[in-house]
Amino acid sequence: MGACRAMRAWAVSHPAEFEWIFASPVSGTQHQPDSARHQAGLRFENVFIDMIVEVWNTRPFPVPELDALPQGLPEQLHAYSRLIDRRLPPEAVHQMDFVLTDMQPLYEQCLSELSGMLGLAPEP
Repeated sequence: MGACRAMRAWAVSHPAEFEWIFASPVSGTQHQPDSARHQAGLRFENVFIDMIVEVWNTRPFPVPELDALPQGLPEQLHAYSRLIDRRLPPEAVHQMDFVLTDMQPLYEQCLSELSGMLGLAPEP
């Protein structure tokens, strides 16, 4: 949870940099496996993947096979994953300023719910 909080804190305090890194269009040459940008992205994502694998190894949960899901759900999940890959956290780009002046409590509630779903002890 500490990594999630640190990433959010950085994104909120550096919205321009966050948007530049995570929302900038990437040209075809930068998608090549040997490009510097692609390699940097892999190093960055491995930080989070390593933590996710650690959680999975200590608290695995059942995951159904895609063909066991209700008809249409795999396609919806795929479409959703493409959508969220292109979205920024609303507070990093001030999309929710008109509704919430402080998103920290909502963020902490989401972390608490995720911790519970994964069987992790909540961190203060």
